[in-house]
Amino acid sequence: MSGSCRFSRQGQSAVLTIIPPFGWTSLPACMDAMQRLDASMDTLNIDVSALEELDNAGLGLLLLLRQQAVENGLQPRLRAPQGLVQDVLMLSKLDRLFDVDSGGDMDLEEIRESD
Repeated sequence: MSGSCRFSRQGQSAVLTIIPPFGWTSLPACMDAMQRLDASMDTLNIDVSALEELDNAGLGLLLLLRQQAVENGLQPRLRAPQGLVQDVLMLSKLDRLFDVDSGGDMDLEEIRESD
C-alpha cells in the first residue's frame, strides 16, 4: 500500500496534501505533483493533517519536497501537523526548516518556548 500526494492551488499558494501512508512509496506521486508548480506561486503548503505517524522515510521525503520548493523559489510551509507527527518534527528539528502552521491555537515555536 502506498500513500499519495494531491496537488491543488489556493491563490498564489500551491497545496500538496499528503495522503497516508507517507514514505518512499509516495515519492512518484509527490514528484508528479511538484511538476505542477509554476512561477506565479510563492508558497508551497504541505498539508500533513492526515498523517498520524512520520518515520525516517517520511522525514526524508519532506526534506526532498522542501528542497524542490526552495529550488522553485517557493517558501515551504507545513500545514497542521498533529500529535506524533508534531512531536517527530520537533525532535528532528525539521520544524526549524519549515514555516509551520499548526492549525491550532499554539504554533510549534510557542510550544518549544513553553518547555
